[in-house]
Amino acid sequence: MIQKEFPKNFYHLSLSKKIPFKQLFAVIAFSTCDFRKKYDFFVLSGRLVALAAPKHRPNIFICHDILREFYDLQDFYGAKMGFGMRLSQLLGSIIVKPLFEASLKSVDKCISASKYMREKIRRYYGIDSVNVYPPVNVEEYYSKPSKGYYLSVNRLYPAK
Repeated sequence: MIQKEFPKNFYHLSLSKKIPFKQLFAVIAFSTCDFRKKYDFFVLSGRLVALAAPKHRPNIFICHDILREFYDLQDFYGAKMGFGMRLSQLLGSIIVKPLFEASLKSVDKCISASKYMREKIRRYYGIDSVNVYPPVNVEEYYSKPSKGYYLSVNRLYPAK
């Protein structure tokens, strides 16, 4: 468990819910962690976790989504933020984005969950991925006619 790997005070800071500190501490944690002596294979799953790829090989990177604030939704996020957040995004684009893209060169195999995601990974990250679809038998599900409302099981967020 990662919680035991990092010093207690650092782990607490890395889970800060205050943006942009949450991302900043995630960047620091993934860029500096080193589990090579404990494990011989790494499954990296998430957004910024690819920053750990250079030190952790061989690896598989499961890419659920691209860093949209640096790519296809950069203007959207910039327009919705206050000055401090725009400044944070600018610094992220200058520092984090190139660091992340350099780390992607150390990804041995990338997995995506859809053709759409595979295309986004190829377009924005310049790497190919293999589609591994979630193990759900969609034949068991159906949709009833709409009664004028819908259910969304996503977080309520403007970009969604």
